[in-house]
Amino acid sequence: MIKRLLVIFFFIVLFLSPSYADTEYDTTSLGKLPVLYKGRLQPFESFARQVLISIREKSTIKRVIDGKSQSISASLWLWEVLCHSEQSKQDPLFLIHDLDIRHEFKLDDSKKHFSYSELEPFILQIQSKSIALDQTENLSVYEQNIRQLAGKLSLFISLLHSFIPYNDLVFYDYVTAYHKRVSRGLELFTAYNTTGGLSSKTDQLYLLEFNQDFKRHRQFSDLSRLYLYPNQDEPENLEKWSNTGSELLKHLDFNHQANPVLLDYANLTLYFMNSNYESFNDTLRSLTSYFSESMTSYSKIITLEYYFTMINPFYLSMVLYVVVLCLMLLYYLLDRALIYRLAKYLCLFAFGVHTISLIARMVILDRPPVINLYSSAVFVGWAAIGLCLLQERFFKNKLGYFISSILGFITLIIAHHLALQSDTMEQMQAVLDSNFWLSTHVITITLGYGGTFLAGMIATCYVFINCFNKGDHKQNLQLYKMVYAIICFSLFFSFIGTVLGGIWADQSWGRFWGWDPKENGALLIVIFNAIILHARLAGLVYIRGVMLLAVLGNIVTAFSWFGVNMLGVGLHSYGFMNEAFQWLMLYIATQLLIVVVGFNFIKVKE
Repeated sequence: MIKRLLVIFFFIVLFLSPSYADTEYDTTSLGKLPVLYKGRLQPFESFARQVLISIREKSTIKRVIDGKSQSISASLWLWEVLCHSEQSKQDPLFLIHDLDIRHEFKLDDSKKHFSYSELEPFILQIQSKSIALDQTENLSVYEQNIRQLAGKLSLFISLLHSFIPYNDLVFYDYVTAYHKRVSRGLELFTAYNTTGGLSSKTDQLYLLEFNQDFKRHRQFSDLSRLYLYPNQDEPENLEKWSNTGSELLKHLDFNHQANPVLLDYANLTLYFMNSNYESFNDTLRSLTSYFSESMTSYSKIITLEYYFTMINPFYLSMVLYVVVLCLMLLYYLLDRALIYRLAKYLCLFAFGVHTISLIARMVILDRPPVINLYSSAVFVGWAAIGLCLLQERFFKNKLGYFISSILGFITLIIAHHLALQSDTMEQMQAVLDSNFWLSTHVITITLGYGGTFLAGMIATCYVFINCFNKGDHKQNLQLYKMVYAIICFSLFFSFIGTVLGGIWADQSWGRFWGWDPKENGALLIVIFNAIILHARLAGLVYIRGVMLLAVLGNIVTAFSWFGVNMLGVGLHSYGFMNEAFQWLMLYIATQLLIVVVGFNFIKVKE
């Protein structure tokens, strides 16, 4: 029931999403085809967008069609790549910011995106330079960019050779004739072993080509990570799915019947090559019907993820939070009740989309909400906004929707940039592969993160209000009570989460505590929140002091959340991010500046 409701919701919202260039191909059916990549079954559209993001750093590709620049479906683009279309090699995919790289390979200095055809003459040089850097530490910016470009080129090349074995090959003719070729090849192979040779040069050449095909298919089977073909007897057993190379090798068993899915894919390539739209679409619909009927356990999940991918609801939520922020700023300027009500309902709607999207991810993955850094950013924002809206209901100080919009935008923009690094629904890291501990330890820890960030954001509002508007004592006391309550909330969940993490570590690694950087980061949050509460109880600080310490809590939490991952060491270094250091330092600098401003310029009655 939940799956159906989610599909209906995303299907409705899809009509409000931007459309792609008109095409005769049924890109919806193409996008819903299931593919198995890196151990995860996903719709073709999700895989296509993931590849585009990895190469182009955007989920869309534009072409000039009828004199206009129009976006085309990611699924259609990927299908063209898999079929070795010349157009796909002309698309400006590869983003190169580095001027030194452009100058070195004499690339056009007036643009930043380059096609595969433009870079093809330099592939060996680029890959050689990248390989030479494998043992190098502390890479320069140029060296990092060379390695990144080599990785993008390798991904594109691997796609070119993951579906069709040879470049200039009519795949349909090859597949349909292959069973007969195998029969003749095995016959000659048996004769060769029996007699010690073949007298006919024609037979010798045939056997040589057959042997070369066998080696090629073996290599193809070993290297390709794109699995398109389910097992005919057990289609829902993902471990028995195969790639093109494996399917072709199965023909060595003379009794093997060709996989109908392989034949359908071969037909698709033929119809695509001949621009036979009607037959292409009919075959696509036949394929999707086959998968729906034979894989009932996965079909609804695949459909749900397809619509989820097409809509990109977290990006929609982020945009809505920005609109709410603008409306709240306009309300503070004009003091119009209508603007406030509009901001309120729009914020609640954005939070609703945020919530439904979070639930959809859980249904798709069959996992708790937090499984990696990306999902932690989404959940931390959701938890902080939920707390903020709850406090707004009780305190009614008209700050809740303003703070919620800022938190929503910041956490979702972080998630958006994390999504550029890898598949956000990737297979679980071994260290996290436990639904029980993901539902207890990870959730409680991230609730602590969200609460501490919310306290810091309210404290930041306190600083700005008193610097520019001299907030009255009653208002300051109310903000203080909000922050104090949230710090208590954060301390409780951070402490419980840290203890649960120790128990999990004891079960997984045989020790409760090992002074791992991530463990130390969690402990830092507990200690810092405890310091704030003890300083208040001891009379060392009051309103202003608690607020400024809460702002410093943002620094502690940011370091514990992201900073320790950048160290690249320890048992929890599964989220290493090399490029986020500058942003983290900038964030820390802004928080320190807020504390300095608050300490020097706020002189209010406490």
